[in-house]
Amino acid sequence: MRAVWALLRKDLILFFNEPVAVALAFAVPLALIYIFGAVFGGGAEGVRAGAVTLAVVDVSGTPRGAAVAASLAAEPAFAIRSRQDDDGTDASVRRRIESGEIRFAVVLEAAEDEGAGVRVRLLQNPRNAIETALVGGLVERAVWRAATGPMPAPAVVEQETVVGEQVREPGPTRNVGGWAMMFLMFSLSSSAASLFEEKRAGLFLRLLAAPVRRTHILWSKFWCGTLIGVAQLLVLFGAGSLMYDIEVVAHLPALVVVATAAAAACTSFGMLLAAVARSQAVASGLATFLILTMSAVGGAWFPVSMMPEFLQAAARLTIVYWAMEGFLGVLWQGRGVWEVAPVVGVLSGMALGLNLVSAWWFRRGTMFR
Repeated sequence: MRAVWALLRKDLILFFNEPVAVALAFAVPLALIYIFGAVFGGGAEGVRAGAVTLAVVDVSGTPRGAAVAASLAAEPAFAIRSRQDDDGTDASVRRRIESGEIRFAVVLEAAEDEGAGVRVRLLQNPRNAIETALVGGLVERAVWRAATGPMPAPAVVEQETVVGEQVREPGPTRNVGGWAMMFLMFSLSSSAASLFEEKRAGLFLRLLAAPVRRTHILWSKFWCGTLIGVAQLLVLFGAGSLMYDIEVVAHLPALVVVATAAAAACTSFGMLLAAVARSQAVASGLATFLILTMSAVGGAWFPVSMMPEFLQAAARLTIVYWAMEGFLGVLWQGRGVWEVAPVVGVLSGMALGLNLVSAWWFRRGTMFR
């Protein structure tokens, strides 16, 4: 029995001395359990799920309209964001939806049927099916809740798609970007981790004996990863076009620009992992943890608006969030190259910043020694 205890002690020491194994066993599932719990109900005490931004324009001039507006404002799942230029027609909220500032707006007008009291129209950009179904159900509930007491019978909520109506296959178009980004990050992170294999094989020492500098090696890795990433994304979108009739060809120039910026940012992320990690195993473990977390927080699995507010803010720090904004802007909203320039600028800035940190860390580390 003493031998068993000694071997058990040895195995536990080896396990807890390996940070990658500990992280994969505890940190990854804990992080994902917390995120899923916060999104689908639950979460720690005091952690409030995020609210969906909703504009409400009441031009009905009726008590029922005021009651529905008040009921919508009382719904904790909504953050009401009406502005002074929501001027009584639905034109202003349509512009806000088309620009991407908001995705949902309720317009309350006087109903032709006096018995209904008010006409309720829900204008929407249904780029996420879960979020759209949630908002539609909550608006219906708020309308019914406002009908209590002496109010007239509840009105029917008329739903109108403002952006995305032209999309042929909404479901695959919504989802292909998120899944493509997650697998691109896995692929490029593995490629960057191969730096350790090349070091172990003595390849770097042989290269540095030639008229080649460290920066040459890093830049070649960066451009190789970026080219492979662009090719992977285009193949995945092409497969989506063939299998699910996603409209890719008509948006190809803007799609290539966004894919290039996203691939550059992902490659830089992989280079940073290789720079800060002490071994290939550590780099692979960190990559698994960060990629799964960024995919969940960045909106690849479910809407960002369903997360707690601090996670919504954290989402904007992830490559996945901005890449999905770019892909959905192109495929869902039909935006051109200049219209997606802000998103491309953010992704390019991330790539530049990660590359600078990686280069600085490589100079301090032992990768090329």
